[in-house]
Amino acid sequence: MFRAAPRAAGLALLLILTACGGSEDEQAADAVAESLMDEEEASLELTQEEADCVGAGFVDQLGADKLTEYGIVTEDLSASDEPVDVKMSDGDAAAAAGVMVGCADAARLMKDAVRAGAQVDPAAEACLDETVTEDSVEEFLTAVFSGAG
Repeated sequence: MFRAAPRAAGLALLLILTACGGSEDEQAADAVAESLMDEEEASLELTQEEADCVGAGFVDQLGADKLTEYGIVTEDLSASDEPVDVKMSDGDAAAAAGVMVGCADAARLMKDAVRAGAQVDPAAEACLDETVTEDSVEEFLTAVFSGAG
């Protein structure tokens, strides 16, 4: 009767450690967020909260396996150190773009990237505000993620 107690305790410990250790999905989401925050020459400057949202969204929409397949995360679910030339399927590209737009004010980020280091005259500013919308940014990101951009 007392022999079962150590086994039960061991099983309980294993379950607790598994739950606390983080899943592959959590590791992949963290790696995506880390990669977004570590980009030295990032044209879109995300906050940590936005990067975390994108990481979780990419995992939710694409899964850790596809993120690895696309080279966004490594086989050990770490942030990729290599530049990634992503060529996603059209459906995955649209899903990833939707995540980016849903997690961040993508239109503002894109406008800020255009304005960075440049003097933008009032006419160009008005054009920028009119043409760079959430929808146009989502279309652009879909093209980029599918390798067409």
